[in-house]
Amino acid sequence: RLAAAWLPARVGDNFVLYRPFRFIEWLADQIHAGTPYSVIVSQMIAQDGLWTDNPPVNFITAYAAKPEELAGQTAKNFLGWQIGCAQCHDHPFAPWKQTEFRGLAAHFARTDITFRGIDDTGETFRFGADKDSEGILIAARFPFGSPSETSDRPLRRQLADWVTGPTQNRFREAIANRAWEMMLGKPITQPVDDLDGQCAVPGLLADLATSLQQNNDDLRSLFRQIALSEPFAISSEFGLPAGSDSESSPDHAFATFPLTRLEPMQVARSLLQVSSIRTLDRDTGALRRVIGFFERQNFLQFFQSESDDQSGTISQRLMLMNDKLVQDRIASELGSSSERLSSLAQSPGQAVELAFLICLTRRPSPDEVAALATRIEKTSDGLRKSDLEDLFWGLINSSEFLLRH
Repeated sequence: RLAAAWLPARVGDNFVLYRPFRFIEWLADQIHAGTPYSVIVSQMIAQDGLWTDNPPVNFITAYAAKPEELAGQTAKNFLGWQIGCAQCHDHPFAPWKQTEFRGLAAHFARTDITFRGIDDTGETFRFGADKDSEGILIAARFPFGSPSETSDRPLRRQLADWVTGPTQNRFREAIANRAWEMMLGKPITQPVDDLDGQCAVPGLLADLATSLQQNNDDLRSLFRQIALSEPFAISSEFGLPAGSDSESSPDHAFATFPLTRLEPMQVARSLLQVSSIRTLDRDTGALRRVIGFFERQNFLQFFQSESDDQSGTISQRLMLMNDKLVQDRIASELGSSSERLSSLAQSPGQAVELAFLICLTRRPSPDEVAALATRIEKTSDGLRKSDLEDLFWGLINSSEFLLRH
Protein backbone atom coordinates (compact mmCIF):
# COMPACT_ATOMS: atom_id res chain seq x y z
CA ARG A 1 0.00 0.00 0.00
CA LEU A 2 2.82 2.44 0.75
CA ALA A 3 4.56 1.57 -2.50
CA ALA A 4 1.32 2.11 -4.40
CA ALA A 5 1.02 5.58 -2.84
CA TRP A 6 4.60 6.58 -3.67
CA LEU A 7 5.06 5.02 -7.10
CA PRO A 8 3.09 5.17 -10.36
CA ALA A 9 0.20 2.71 -10.62
CA ARG A 10 1.31 1.60 -14.07
CA VAL A 11 4.81 0.93 -15.34
CA GLY A 12 4.11 2.02 -18.91
CA ASP A 13 7.18 2.22 -21.14
CA ASN A 14 9.55 2.40 -18.16
CA PHE A 15 9.73 -1.34 -17.44
CA VAL A 16 13.47 -1.64 -18.15
CA LEU A 17 14.43 1.07 -15.62
CA TYR A 18 11.73 0.49 -13.02
CA ARG A 19 11.38 -2.68 -10.94
CA PRO A 20 8.43 -2.30 -8.56
CA PHE A 21 8.74 -5.89 -7.29
CA ARG A 22 12.26 -5.21 -6.03
CA PHE A 23 11.14 -1.97 -4.40
CA ILE A 24 8.14 -3.56 -2.66
CA GLU A 25 10.22 -6.44 -1.31
CA TRP A 26 12.89 -4.04 -0.07
CA LEU A 27 10.29 -1.79 1.59
CA ALA A 28 8.62 -4.77 3.29
CA ASP A 29 11.98 -5.95 4.61
CA GLN A 30 12.84 -2.49 5.94
CA ILE A 31 9.53 -2.11 7.79
CA HIS A 32 9.73 -5.66 9.16
CA ALA A 33 13.27 -5.01 10.44
CA GLY A 34 12.22 -1.79 12.17
CA THR A 35 14.40 0.46 10.00
CA PRO A 36 13.56 4.08 10.93
CA TYR A 37 11.16 5.71 8.48
CA SER A 38 13.56 8.64 8.16
CA VAL A 39 16.29 6.25 6.95
CA ILE A 40 13.92 4.57 4.46
CA VAL A 41 12.93 7.87 2.85
CA SER A 42 16.52 9.15 2.88
CA GLN A 43 17.57 6.13 0.88
CA MET A 44 14.74 6.64 -1.61
CA ILE A 45 15.70 10.27 -2.22
CA ALA A 46 19.48 10.16 -2.05
CA GLN A 47 20.92 6.77 -2.99
CA ASP A 48 22.72 5.92 -6.22
CA GLY A 49 23.15 2.69 -8.14
CA LEU A 50 21.25 0.21 -10.26
CA TRP A 51 17.53 -0.24 -9.77
CA THR A 52 18.01 -4.01 -9.73
CA ASP A 53 20.82 -4.06 -7.15
CA ASN A 54 19.73 -1.10 -5.01
CA PRO A 55 15.91 -1.17 -4.82
CA PRO A 56 15.29 2.27 -3.20
CA VAL A 57 16.53 4.03 -6.36
CA ASN A 58 13.36 2.78 -8.07
CA PHE A 59 11.71 5.86 -6.58
CA ILE A 60 13.95 7.93 -8.87
CA THR A 61 13.64 5.70 -11.95
CA ALA A 62 9.85 5.41 -11.57
CA TYR A 63 9.68 9.08 -12.56
CA ALA A 64 12.50 8.80 -15.12
CA ALA A 65 14.73 11.05 -12.94
CA LYS A 66 12.73 14.14 -14.02
CA PRO A 67 13.38 17.00 -11.54
CA GLU A 68 9.88 18.48 -11.75
CA GLU A 69 8.19 15.09 -11.24
CA LEU A 70 10.44 14.16 -8.33
CA ALA A 71 10.00 17.55 -6.65
CA GLY A 72 6.22 17.24 -6.75
CA GLN A 73 6.23 13.63 -5.54
CA THR A 74 8.70 14.32 -2.73
CA ALA A 75 6.69 17.26 -1.40
CA LYS A 76 3.34 15.48 -1.72
CA ASN A 77 4.30 12.04 -0.43
CA PHE A 78 6.71 12.93 2.37
CA LEU A 79 5.67 16.41 3.50
CA GLY A 80 1.97 16.63 2.65
CA TRP A 81 2.48 19.63 0.38
CA GLN A 82 0.42 19.88 -2.82
CA ILE A 83 2.76 22.01 -4.91
CA GLY A 84 2.12 20.68 -8.41
CA CYS A 85 0.45 23.84 -9.70
CA ALA A 86 3.48 25.93 -8.64
CA GLN A 87 5.40 24.31 -11.47
CA CYS A 88 3.55 26.61 -13.88
CA HIS A 89 2.37 29.52 -11.72
CA ASP A 90 2.24 30.87 -8.19
CA HIS A 91 -0.41 29.13 -6.09
CA PRO A 92 -3.45 31.44 -5.84
CA PHE A 93 -4.25 30.54 -2.20
CA ALA A 94 -1.30 28.73 -0.59
CA PRO A 95 2.10 30.41 -0.02
CA TRP A 96 3.72 28.23 -2.71
CA LYS A 97 5.45 30.23 -5.43
CA GLN A 98 7.23 29.12 -8.58
CA THR A 99 10.53 29.99 -6.97
CA GLU A 100 9.83 27.49 -4.16
CA PHE A 101 9.02 24.70 -6.60
CA ARG A 102 12.00 25.39 -8.85
CA GLY A 103 14.40 25.53 -5.90
CA LEU A 104 13.11 22.15 -4.72
CA ALA A 105 13.33 20.63 -8.21
CA ALA A 106 16.92 21.83 -8.56
CA HIS A 107 18.00 19.26 -5.97
CA PHE A 108 17.30 16.58 -8.59
CA ALA A 109 18.81 18.52 -11.50
CA ARG A 110 22.07 16.59 -11.68
CA THR A 111 20.39 13.22 -11.15
CA ASP A 112 20.95 11.10 -14.22
CA ILE A 113 20.27 7.55 -15.42
CA THR A 114 23.45 5.95 -16.79
CA PHE A 115 24.70 2.44 -17.47
CA ARG A 116 25.94 2.44 -13.86
CA GLY A 117 22.47 3.29 -12.61
CA ILE A 118 21.42 6.47 -10.82
CA ASP A 119 24.14 9.05 -10.11
CA ASP A 120 24.57 12.82 -9.89
CA THR A 121 26.63 13.54 -12.99
CA GLY A 122 23.97 15.44 -14.92
CA GLU A 123 23.80 19.13 -15.72
CA THR A 124 22.58 22.01 -13.56
CA PHE A 125 18.87 22.87 -13.55
CA ARG A 126 17.80 25.38 -16.17
CA PHE A 127 14.10 26.13 -16.12
CA GLY A 128 12.49 26.51 -19.54
CA ALA A 129 15.53 25.30 -21.46
CA ASP A 130 14.93 24.05 -25.01
CA LYS A 131 16.70 24.00 -28.36
CA ASP A 132 16.16 27.75 -28.78
CA SER A 133 16.91 28.90 -25.24
CA GLU A 134 19.34 28.08 -22.45
CA GLY A 135 16.61 28.79 -19.90
CA ILE A 136 17.04 30.24 -16.43
CA LEU A 137 19.72 28.80 -14.15
CA ILE A 138 18.05 27.73 -10.88
CA ALA A 139 19.93 27.21 -7.62
CA ALA A 140 18.86 24.49 -5.21
CA ARG A 141 16.91 25.96 -2.33
CA PHE A 142 14.79 24.53 0.49
CA PRO A 143 11.17 25.73 0.37
CA PHE A 144 10.58 28.78 2.56
CA GLY A 145 14.16 28.50 3.78
CA SER A 146 17.79 29.12 3.02
CA PRO A 147 19.72 27.94 -0.03
CA SER A 148 21.23 24.47 0.08
CA GLU A 149 24.85 24.11 1.09
CA THR A 150 27.60 25.10 -1.31
CA SER A 151 29.71 22.15 -0.16
CA ASP A 152 30.49 19.07 -2.22
CA ARG A 153 27.72 17.10 -0.51
CA PRO A 154 25.28 15.82 -3.17
CA LEU A 155 22.15 17.93 -3.42
CA ARG A 156 19.87 14.92 -3.06
CA ARG A 157 21.58 14.01 0.20
CA GLN A 158 21.09 17.56 1.49
CA LEU A 159 17.42 17.42 0.51
CA ALA A 160 16.95 14.02 2.18
CA ASP A 161 18.43 15.34 5.44
CA TRP A 162 16.15 18.37 5.32
CA VAL A 163 12.99 16.37 4.54
CA THR A 164 13.59 13.75 7.25
CA GLY A 165 15.19 15.98 9.88
CA PRO A 166 14.13 15.78 13.55
CA THR A 167 12.49 19.23 13.43
CA GLN A 168 10.51 18.51 10.25
CA ASN A 169 7.11 17.91 11.86
CA ARG A 170 5.26 17.62 8.55
CA PHE A 171 7.40 14.62 7.60
CA ARG A 172 6.04 12.48 10.43
CA GLU A 173 2.54 13.94 10.31
CA ALA A 174 2.32 13.05 6.61
CA ILE A 175 3.10 9.36 7.18
CA ALA A 176 0.76 9.30 10.21
CA ASN A 177 -2.05 10.61 8.01
CA ARG A 178 -1.19 8.03 5.34
CA ALA A 179 -1.07 5.16 7.88
CA TRP A 180 -4.43 6.20 9.34
CA GLU A 181 -5.96 6.24 5.86
CA MET A 182 -4.47 2.83 5.07
CA MET A 183 -5.98 1.24 8.17
CA LEU A 184 -9.29 3.06 8.50
CA GLY A 185 -10.02 3.94 4.89
CA LYS A 186 -10.19 7.71 5.49
CA PRO A 187 -7.38 10.07 6.52
CA ILE A 188 -7.47 12.44 9.45
CA THR A 189 -6.77 15.34 7.07
CA GLN A 190 -8.27 15.19 3.59
CA PRO A 191 -6.97 14.75 0.98
CA VAL A 192 -4.46 12.27 2.37
CA ASP A 193 -1.43 13.94 0.76
CA ASP A 194 -2.34 17.51 1.74
CA LEU A 195 -1.81 18.38 5.40
CA ASP A 196 -3.29 21.82 4.78
CA GLY A 197 -6.68 20.30 3.96
CA GLN A 198 -9.74 19.69 6.14
CA CYS A 199 -8.80 18.06 9.46
CA ALA A 200 -11.36 15.83 11.22
CA VAL A 201 -9.60 15.66 14.61
CA PRO A 202 -7.27 18.61 15.31
CA GLY A 203 -4.12 17.67 17.22
CA LEU A 204 -4.30 13.92 16.50
CA LEU A 205 -1.68 13.98 13.75
CA ALA A 206 0.73 15.92 15.95
CA ASP A 207 0.29 13.34 18.72
CA LEU A 208 0.90 10.42 16.33
CA ALA A 209 3.95 12.16 14.85
CA THR A 210 5.43 12.78 18.29
CA SER A 211 4.88 9.17 19.27
CA LEU A 212 6.52 7.99 16.04
CA GLN A 213 9.61 10.11 16.69
CA GLN A 214 9.83 8.88 20.28
CA ASN A 215 9.82 5.31 18.92
CA ASN A 216 12.83 5.95 16.65
CA ASP A 217 10.61 6.47 13.57
CA ASP A 218 9.68 2.76 13.63
CA LEU A 219 6.60 2.41 11.41
CA ARG A 220 5.61 -0.75 13.26
CA SER A 221 4.95 1.35 16.36
CA LEU A 222 2.74 3.72 14.35
CA PHE A 223 0.63 0.93 12.84
CA ARG A 224 0.44 -0.79 16.24
CA GLN A 225 -0.78 2.39 17.89
CA ILE A 226 -3.51 2.85 15.28
CA ALA A 227 -4.52 -0.83 15.48
CA LEU A 228 -4.97 -0.50 19.25
CA SER A 229 -7.04 2.68 18.97
CA GLU A 230 -10.79 2.72 19.56
CA PRO A 231 -11.72 4.02 16.06
CA PHE A 232 -10.00 1.00 14.47
CA ALA A 233 -11.87 -1.48 16.67
CA ILE A 234 -15.43 -0.21 16.28
CA SER A 235 -17.99 -1.41 13.75
CA SER A 236 -19.02 0.34 10.53
CA GLU A 237 -22.66 -0.15 11.51
CA PHE A 238 -24.56 2.53 13.39
CA GLY A 239 -28.16 3.05 14.37
CA LEU A 240 -30.02 6.18 13.31
CA PRO A 241 -32.35 7.81 15.83
CA ALA A 242 -35.97 8.13 14.74
CA GLY A 243 -36.48 11.07 12.41
CA SER A 244 -32.76 11.64 11.78
CA ASP A 245 -31.25 12.33 8.38
CA SER A 246 -29.92 9.11 6.80
CA GLU A 247 -27.21 11.12 5.04
CA SER A 248 -25.69 12.41 8.30
CA SER A 249 -23.15 9.65 8.84
CA PRO A 250 -21.01 9.96 12.00
CA ASP A 251 -17.93 8.42 10.40
CA HIS A 252 -16.43 11.84 9.56
CA ALA A 253 -15.25 12.05 13.17
CA PHE A 254 -14.49 8.29 13.33
CA ALA A 255 -17.47 7.55 15.57
CA THR A 256 -17.90 4.49 13.34
CA PHE A 257 -15.43 2.65 11.15
CA PRO A 258 -15.50 4.46 7.78
CA LEU A 259 -17.16 2.54 4.96
CA THR A 260 -14.85 3.16 2.00
CA ARG A 261 -14.15 1.66 -1.40
CA LEU A 262 -11.08 -0.41 -2.20
CA GLU A 263 -8.35 1.23 -4.25
CA PRO A 264 -8.12 -0.01 -7.87
CA MET A 265 -4.88 -1.86 -7.09
CA GLN A 266 -6.58 -3.59 -4.16
CA VAL A 267 -9.46 -4.66 -6.39
CA ALA A 268 -7.01 -6.09 -8.93
CA ARG A 269 -5.10 -8.00 -6.27
CA SER A 270 -8.34 -9.25 -4.73
CA LEU A 271 -9.47 -10.64 -8.09
CA LEU A 272 -6.22 -12.54 -8.43
CA GLN A 273 -6.47 -13.86 -4.86
CA VAL A 274 -10.08 -15.01 -5.29
CA SER A 275 -8.99 -17.51 -7.90
CA SER A 276 -6.55 -19.23 -5.54
CA ILE A 277 -7.11 -21.23 -2.36
CA ARG A 278 -3.52 -20.47 -1.37
CA THR A 279 -2.42 -16.99 -0.37
CA LEU A 280 -0.63 -15.09 -3.14
CA ASP A 281 2.38 -13.37 -1.59
CA ARG A 282 6.12 -12.91 -2.01
CA ASP A 283 6.61 -16.68 -1.67
CA THR A 284 4.43 -17.38 -4.71
CA GLY A 285 6.29 -18.80 -7.70
CA ALA A 286 8.09 -16.29 -9.92
CA LEU A 287 6.18 -17.22 -13.09
CA ARG A 288 2.79 -16.78 -11.45
CA ARG A 289 3.84 -13.46 -9.96
CA VAL A 290 4.99 -12.15 -13.34
CA ILE A 291 1.76 -13.26 -15.01
CA GLY A 292 -0.25 -11.66 -12.21
CA PHE A 293 1.73 -8.43 -12.54
CA PHE A 294 0.84 -8.00 -16.21
CA GLU A 295 -2.77 -8.99 -15.59
CA ARG A 296 -3.02 -6.28 -12.93
CA GLN A 297 -1.47 -3.69 -15.23
CA ASN A 298 -3.98 -4.44 -17.99
CA PHE A 299 -6.85 -4.29 -15.52
CA LEU A 300 -5.70 -1.00 -13.94
CA GLN A 301 -5.41 0.64 -17.35
CA PHE A 302 -9.22 0.81 -17.50
CA PHE A 303 -10.31 0.53 -13.86
CA GLN A 304 -8.73 3.73 -12.51
CA SER A 305 -11.21 6.37 -11.35
CA GLU A 306 -11.24 9.54 -9.26
CA SER A 307 -14.88 9.00 -8.25
CA ASP A 308 -15.77 8.71 -4.55
CA ASP A 309 -18.93 6.72 -5.28
CA GLN A 310 -18.86 3.73 -2.92
CA SER A 311 -20.56 1.46 -5.44
CA GLY A 312 -18.08 2.31 -8.21
CA THR A 313 -18.58 4.03 -11.54
CA ILE A 314 -20.69 2.59 -14.35
CA SER A 315 -17.58 1.68 -16.36
CA GLN A 316 -16.05 -0.06 -13.35
CA ARG A 317 -19.23 -2.03 -12.74
CA LEU A 318 -19.38 -3.11 -16.37
CA MET A 319 -15.75 -4.12 -16.20
CA LEU A 320 -16.31 -6.35 -13.18
CA MET A 321 -19.20 -7.99 -15.01
CA ASN A 322 -17.41 -8.61 -18.29
CA ASP A 323 -13.64 -8.15 -18.02
CA LYS A 324 -11.43 -10.98 -19.22
CA LEU A 325 -9.53 -11.05 -15.91
CA VAL A 326 -12.78 -11.68 -14.02
CA GLN A 327 -13.99 -14.33 -16.44
CA ASP A 328 -10.63 -16.12 -16.43
CA ARG A 329 -10.37 -16.09 -12.64
CA ILE A 330 -13.83 -17.54 -11.93
CA ALA A 331 -13.51 -20.22 -14.62
CA SER A 332 -13.44 -23.82 -13.34
CA GLU A 333 -9.95 -24.53 -14.58
CA LEU A 334 -7.45 -26.85 -12.93
CA GLY A 335 -6.38 -25.44 -9.58
CA SER A 336 -8.85 -22.54 -9.49
CA SER A 337 -11.02 -21.88 -6.44
CA SER A 338 -14.28 -22.82 -8.18
CA GLU A 339 -12.75 -26.04 -9.54
CA ARG A 340 -11.42 -27.01 -6.11
CA LEU A 341 -14.76 -26.31 -4.44
CA SER A 342 -16.66 -28.47 -6.93
CA SER A 343 -14.79 -31.53 -5.69
CA LEU A 344 -13.99 -30.62 -2.08
CA ALA A 345 -17.28 -29.14 -0.84
CA GLN A 346 -19.54 -31.83 0.61
CA SER A 347 -22.75 -29.93 0.01
CA PRO A 348 -24.08 -26.81 -1.69
CA GLY A 349 -24.31 -25.10 1.71
CA GLN A 350 -20.65 -25.77 2.44
CA ALA A 351 -19.71 -24.48 -1.02
CA VAL A 352 -21.58 -21.22 -0.31
CA GLU A 353 -19.79 -20.86 3.03
CA LEU A 354 -16.35 -21.43 1.50
CA ALA A 355 -17.04 -19.08 -1.42
CA PHE A 356 -18.00 -16.31 1.03
CA LEU A 357 -14.81 -16.86 2.99
CA ILE A 358 -12.73 -16.72 -0.20
CA CYS A 359 -14.42 -13.65 -1.74
CA LEU A 360 -15.69 -11.64 1.23
CA THR A 361 -13.61 -13.08 4.13
CA ARG A 362 -16.71 -13.74 6.23
CA ARG A 363 -19.21 -16.52 6.73
CA PRO A 364 -22.65 -16.16 5.14
CA SER A 365 -25.77 -15.65 7.19
CA PRO A 366 -28.33 -18.49 7.36
CA ASP A 367 -30.59 -16.55 4.99
CA GLU A 368 -27.76 -16.16 2.47
CA VAL A 369 -26.96 -19.88 2.61
CA ALA A 370 -30.63 -20.76 2.18
CA ALA A 371 -31.04 -18.44 -0.80
CA LEU A 372 -27.87 -19.47 -2.66
CA ALA A 373 -27.52 -23.18 -1.88
CA THR A 374 -30.69 -23.97 -3.80
CA ARG A 375 -29.03 -22.65 -6.98
CA ILE A 376 -26.17 -25.15 -6.83
CA GLU A 377 -26.84 -28.64 -8.17
CA LYS A 378 -25.00 -31.73 -7.06
CA THR A 379 -23.96 -34.19 -9.77
CA SER A 380 -22.21 -37.55 -9.76
CA ASP A 381 -18.86 -35.75 -10.23
CA GLY A 382 -19.49 -33.27 -7.44
CA LEU A 383 -21.08 -29.84 -7.47
CA ARG A 384 -21.87 -28.40 -10.89
CA LYS A 385 -18.98 -26.15 -11.87
CA SER A 386 -21.04 -23.65 -13.83
CA ASP A 387 -23.17 -22.99 -10.72
CA LEU A 388 -20.03 -22.29 -8.69
CA GLU A 389 -18.76 -19.95 -11.40
CA ASP A 390 -22.05 -18.04 -11.17
CA LEU A 391 -21.71 -17.89 -7.38
CA PHE A 392 -18.20 -16.44 -7.58
CA TRP A 393 -19.30 -13.98 -10.27
CA GLY A 394 -22.16 -12.76 -8.09
CA LEU A 395 -19.97 -12.28 -5.02
CA ILE A 396 -17.32 -10.40 -7.00
CA ASN A 397 -19.99 -8.08 -8.39
CA SER A 398 -21.52 -7.38 -4.99
CA SER A 399 -20.98 -3.97 -3.39
CA GLU A 400 -19.42 -5.71 -0.39
CA PHE A 401 -16.53 -6.98 -2.53
CA LEU A 402 -15.53 -3.37 -3.30
CA LEU A 403 -15.84 -2.03 0.23
CA ARG A 404 -13.66 -1.91 3.34
CA HIS A 405 -15.71 -2.16 6.51
